[in-house]
Amino acid sequence: MHVIQFHNFCHRVCTSGESKSKKTMGCATKFFGFIFLLVVFILGQGQPSLGKSPSTVPSGFKAKTFYRDYSQLSPTHDHFNAMINHSINRLYYFNNALTEEPVSLTHWGSWDYIIELGIGKPPKTYHLNIDTGSHLTWIQHKGCSTCIDKNKQAASYDDKNSTTSIELSCYDVECDEDGSINCDDDSGKCTYKAYYADGSNFTGLLYLDTFTFLSTDESDVVELEGVRLGGAFDCTQGAFHHDIQGVFGLSRNRRSFISQNGFLRFSHCIPSYKGMAEGPPVVRSNMMFGTAALLLGNSTAMTPHLHFYIVTLNGISVRGMRLWLDPSIFRMPNGRGRTIVDTGTPLTYIPEEAFNEVVETLEY
Repeated sequence: MHVIQFHNFCHRVCTSGESKSKKTMGCATKFFGFIFLLVVFILGQGQPSLGKSPSTVPSGFKAKTFYRDYSQLSPTHDHFNAMINHSINRLYYFNNALTEEPVSLTHWGSWDYIIELGIGKPPKTYHLNIDTGSHLTWIQHKGCSTCIDKNKQAASYDDKNSTTSIELSCYDVECDEDGSINCDDDSGKCTYKAYYADGSNFTGLLYLDTFTFLSTDESDVVELEGVRLGGAFDCTQGAFHHDIQGVFGLSRNRRSFISQNGFLRFSHCIPSYKGMAEGPPVVRSNMMFGTAALLLGNSTAMTPHLHFYIVTLNGISVRGMRLWLDPSIFRMPNGRGRTIVDTGTPLTYIPEEAFNEVVETLEY
């Protein structure tokens, strides 16, 4: 069974100034919980370094990622309110997605986990938002006239400048139609459309191209050929941040980067929120893929799911004391776990009954 490392990452959900009763009821949720992922993402240190000769395709490798906070110039209370609203949106999305075929995810806020990688040959450096709730990796295409930031088209993907780019047609096996990926009968090209809960949607063509990653110590380059990605030609902007170039999809879906390349596991380290809030707007970190993602501590089994990373939460302890909670409140009717591990959700959510018990214990 697929196993990944994780740890609990909890923030207070309520805003100051609310009464105890309002705080308890208003900040709890009747849905499932989120645990902030400790498993992370990728690379990058500038385009010149990507000119090194790549090694053979490895069974695992290390790469760099970074966290970028766009909100440090805004008041603290605005930042926390935005995190709460963003987390609630993700919560509703995943709650619906567990009972329906997932077709979208909610938007990012002002905090982003970014992967830096080279796409194409010769490689050009891009920064994509990392998301374990996203299936397809996509990037703004140079031909997009409606994309998020028209002033940054120089940073967009241009398949004509890559010697390894292949535009997929309806007849390619990778053009597996299922709703979000379709065949355009008029042009014979393979298209995709990504919908988002904030009203954003991105439409474009599917390609195969080369992804290049610089190792953590900058001594080696890892090159993966024939990776499927979407090039967005038409964008309807909702609440996406204007700096986003695209999305790096790391879900369990067969279209994600992980599934395409056969990496059975990946891991990452993320800085604490306190460190991010008090530090610079860009904080570097690391990500490991495949055999480089070593599990040195305890592990937990993942609940089987086609798309998301789900664990079974059995209970909660406060100051070393296990709370009297019925484990069934953390599970779906079929008995399986329903706690989703998600990089795109800033706050941890637990069922209302558990939340009230935690608050009561902390106030005792």
